[in-house]
Amino acid sequence: MSASPAEQRLEPGTDAGGEPASATVPKVSARGLEKRFGSGPREVHAMGPVDLDIHEGEFVCIVGPSGCGKSTFVKVAAGLIPPTAGTLTLSFRDDTDARIATVFQDYGIFPWKTVRGNVQFALRARGVSRAEARERSEHWLRKLGLAQFGDAYPHTLSGGMRQRVAIARALVVDPELLLMDEPFAALDAQLREILQDELLSLHQDRGRTVVFVTHSLEEAILLGDRVIVMSNRPGTIRDDQVVPFPRPRDPSLRESPELPRLRAKLWAHLRRDVNAQMEQAEGER
Repeated sequence: MSASPAEQRLEPGTDAGGEPASATVPKVSARGLEKRFGSGPREVHAMGPVDLDIHEGEFVCIVGPSGCGKSTFVKVAAGLIPPTAGTLTLSFRDDTDARIATVFQDYGIFPWKTVRGNVQFALRARGVSRAEARERSEHWLRKLGLAQFGDAYPHTLSGGMRQRVAIARALVVDPELLLMDEPFAALDAQLREILQDELLSLHQDRGRTVVFVTHSLEEAILLGDRVIVMSNRPGTIRDDQVVPFPRPRDPSLRESPELPRLRAKLWAHLRRDVNAQMEQAEGER
């Protein structure tokens, strides 16, 4: 597989030298990763340089000020946009199409397809038989509390249920890497907690590698094994904090006195950049 200087993708099960991948090879590895949009005087340096390793089975949350490059990192990892400089290396165990799945804030589900049709879509596109696609989709519909709504269309569902459809569609392909860009941001507080709890349980059951962008420090601490704090634009890594709570976790972690202490530590890193961003916006008025 060829790769440009700005992006290197690994063949399944190999490392950069073509040798079999081991447990020490990161699932995601960024080195000097940058992204710029536009050119000339209108060029925007959105992100980087970023150096980051994410290992097999880790749930890594990325937080930071608005516009710092959190979503840009996810889009580069998903192959949706190319980096401007540096390398992003992904390592996979097997040669399947279902390596990466994405979930975004705007759901991204097809309004003309039923719930079942949306969940089955990626499987059918990969050539999975109709019978197997139905069996696998029904499993995830049940898992996410959607079994009664398989024949419903998205416009008849609440926002929380539409986001469950998006999550089911991502998980049904059994991806090695799940990329989630503020998937719960548009939901009310109660629905957000419900889906946080479901994702926490699903990750602990399946053990997939997850990169999760959020503005909520509490959400990052509840869900993540690590929390990456990014600086103001251009986003670089301000802090890489290991979350000290062991797994399996349950929602009662929200009541732990240790959670606000860790939140305060993360906020201390983040506050300066958020204040600087506000002052800059005020000065531009």
